[in-house]
Amino acid sequence: MRPDSDLDVCFIVEHGRRAEAEGQIHALCRAAVRWTGNAVRPVLFDEDEIDGTDPLLASVARDGIPIAGDGRWLSRKLRTLTVLPSDGGWSVV
Repeated sequence: MRPDSDLDVCFIVEHGRRAEAEGQIHALCRAAVRWTGNAVRPVLFDEDEIDGTDPLLASVARDGIPIAGDGRWLSRKLRTLTVLPSDGGWSVV
């Protein structure tokens, strides 16, 4: 990471708490810009929006640095999403 790199920050919030979290997330991002001088690019997912085929989430699970919560949660969640061959849909196992 270069000193002038932007900060990509992924937030995953519990179902039904997005509106509550958005204000806090934006405040945190503004503070991070003041602290670092770098641009902050937040990405926000509801917990029930997690898609096992999303390349961004796969990258976050693989390369991200957890700053709060269970750092293994996303990896475990992505592993539980399975394609059902009979209908091609997604199911949580």
